[in-house]
Amino acid sequence: LNRIAVLKMIRDKGPISRADLAKEIGLSPSTISNLTWSLIKKSLIRESSFGVSRGGRRPLLLQFHKDGGRLVGVEVEADEVSAAVVDLDGKILSLKETSLKGDCSPDKVLGKTVSVLKEVLKEVQKEESSFYGIGISFPGVVDNATGACLFWATSGWSQVNTKEILEKEINYPILIESDVRTEALGEFWFGAAKNVSNLVCIKVDNGVGSGVILDGHLYRGTNSIAGEIGHIMVDPNGDKCSCGRVGCLETKISALSIMRMVHSGIKQHPDSILASIPQNELTLQKILSSRIKGDKLGQKIFNQVSTFLGIGVATAVNVYDPEMVILTGSVIEADDRLLESAKAVETRQVLRTVANKVEIRKSSFGDDAGVVGAAALVFQRLISRPKVMGE
Repeated sequence: LNRIAVLKMIRDKGPISRADLAKEIGLSPSTISNLTWSLIKKSLIRESSFGVSRGGRRPLLLQFHKDGGRLVGVEVEADEVSAAVVDLDGKILSLKETSLKGDCSPDKVLGKTVSVLKEVLKEVQKEESSFYGIGISFPGVVDNATGACLFWATSGWSQVNTKEILEKEINYPILIESDVRTEALGEFWFGAAKNVSNLVCIKVDNGVGSGVILDGHLYRGTNSIAGEIGHIMVDPNGDKCSCGRVGCLETKISALSIMRMVHSGIKQHPDSILASIPQNELTLQKILSSRIKGDKLGQKIFNQVSTFLGIGVATAVNVYDPEMVILTGSVIEADDRLLESAKAVETRQVLRTVANKVEIRKSSFGDDAGVVGAAALVFQRLISRPKVMGE
């Protein structure tokens, strides 16, 4: 925690002296000296210039070194794999993408991942900066200790040794984490949550999940399933969920559930605008925006999604008491008004002591949230461990 505090202070207020760091953070000069020296060795900060003398020698000022090294972030999705070279401030320097064309078998996905990783590693090798490692954002339940995919419902994966398979092909250490947790880290280190310590990031995509950061640490829980907000029951008489239970939040707001709502709703609303759109052209944007044209089915779907999204956010606020909630994923990106509608519901659902005190925002990175978050996974490890990855 001290190392995180020192690094963030230098990044946000640098150039800054060690003496001023000690005053700002409340640590002893010797502790500051030890912490800053470890960060200098990792090329995360550097001594940049001399400050103004206050009666003695001019102090050396410390500055964040965004070009001190490179991170590689990879995002695996159901339809494509993306990989990026990222600097230490979360800026994407190079991006490669490859389509999966509907084939999500382990052989196809991991093969494509290896291919795109080799492409970006060539870019890294051209750089003179240090290379700190590879992080992968994965859309399933991941065992953090082994890097195995325990479960990926939409693609039928179960107990796949993802990390082991990839490391044999790439010959670099790899970190793998569930997509929404990596995106929470991306926001914590590089995005909207740079100045908070307690954060919940909720992703609404084909599934629904959340990443939780408490006191600067990613919270995984005893069995690595913390944050599975998509599987809280919100309707005991609702539809069956992919997890096998009934009435989960995921059945109300996920992209897949929205598509199912359209197909079933057209029977009751045959005059709907949505009924005239070919299935292969039906997008989340078209579905949610149809309400603007007075479409009753579109309005019904929007109301359901915004209401239950608000309930989900309120649940996260009541349970974790964060400073900020960040919403991400294809459903959130599809309609800007979802955020405001969900906020209104959340305000009515949370405990009075926190009503209107929690900031609720969209992701800072949009479609790039996955690769930036995966890079942040490596960055977090670099900060929290005494040695650089691979040493």
